Amino acid sequence: MKVLGDKIVVEPMPESDTTEGGIVLPEQSRNQSLVKGTVTHTGPGRVLEGVGNVLPMTVKVGDVVVFGKNVGIEIFNNCKIMREHEILYIED
Repeated sequence: MKVLGDKIVVEPMPESDTTEGGIVLPEQSRNQSLVKGTVTHTGPGRVLEGVGNVLPMTVKVGDVVVFGKNVGIEIFNNCKIMREHEILYIED
């Protein structure tokens, strides 16, 4: 697959019902508005209007990112395609 422009493909990770410390979270305590996922494909970057230069991507394949649950478009196998600026942050 060749992704164009400043778009990325992200494979969402399954939601966990326990914390890193092993505490089981009830349904209403889970953060349902944010999704964590792994970047599987990236485009070359955004083309700057009027100049024609390409602004390279900040994210790279393999990065774990967090984004809003309603962001992007589901394309296949639960993967989503979205623009780079729709990512909230990259996990270290």
